[in-house]
Amino acid sequence: MSDPRTLLHAAPTLLGAAPFCDAEHAPLRPSRRRWRRATARAVTLGVLAAVWVACRPPPNRGLPSQSQSPDHVVAPASVDLGALQLEPGQSGVSVSVAGQGTRELAVWLPAAQGPHPLVIFLHGADGGKWLLGSRGVLDCLVEPALEPIEPIILAPVSSSRGQWWTEEDIAFVLGLIGAARQRWSIRSEKPLLLGYSNGGIGTWFFARQYPDYFSAAIPMASNDSIVGATPLPVYAISGDRDELFPIADMRRAIGAAKATGQNVTLHEKYRGTHMKACSYVPELEAARDWVTSTVWKTSATSTP
Repeated sequence: MSDPRTLLHAAPTLLGAAPFCDAEHAPLRPSRRRWRRATARAVTLGVLAAVWVACRPPPNRGLPSQSQSPDHVVAPASVDLGALQLEPGQSGVSVSVAGQGTRELAVWLPAAQGPHPLVIFLHGADGGKWLLGSRGVLDCLVEPALEPIEPIILAPVSSSRGQWWTEEDIAFVLGLIGAARQRWSIRSEKPLLLGYSNGGIGTWFFARQYPDYFSAAIPMASNDSIVGATPLPVYAISGDRDELFPIADMRRAIGAAKATGQNVTLHEKYRGTHMKACSYVPELEAARDWVTSTVWKTSATSTP
């Protein structure tokens, strides 16, 4: 069984939108109603503390803190998207993956004619349950921020609760790229890769181990232990109040990477927390503009 500390909690809506660990809350008065609320809050904070302990991995254990050795490189799986007949907007579909059987995939298609940029989004632990719908991370974060570039967004559902460095998930992610080019009109640029929490860690992993497949990487709310050398340009986004992955650790890791000449940017979200992924739209919009102006060298609003 996997070490539970590697199962990084990243479903932003799983615990609701209520803030926690907020030092700005006034002390509670000792009324019965307030006492019940205080007790409920204490229980909630206890649960969240347990989540933090369970979610935060120990240094260099259970995570892909270094790129795999060359003899461990995984080949793309053959993914069949040919039968998909989807309307513009978001859809959840089942696709056939050679050697794996049926896998789940969330798709967002623009209404305009192509060619379109291709975006691969990696969800966090258990985040596959929270991709679609009005509270889903595609609807509340990825699509609003990236809509001006009219992308095709593919969000595979992990078979390992967001541990994207397993061979099965690696093969699925890489196989989607070629399958998408066969199925839709895709622009010539290599895909943009982004992810949140475990998906952000997975984004760093692919940027380091499989950089030839992507044009740029946007890891969001990721762990510092995976930060390292990659030829890809990286735009990392972290909240300065992230409960799981302290911003100080990210600053040190990104600073060390930049000191070695890496093309990496750290965008800190003011008062940003880990459990509110949907609040990161402005930061992802800034990352989008960075991609279009410095990586793809096109206007975010230009017609492909």
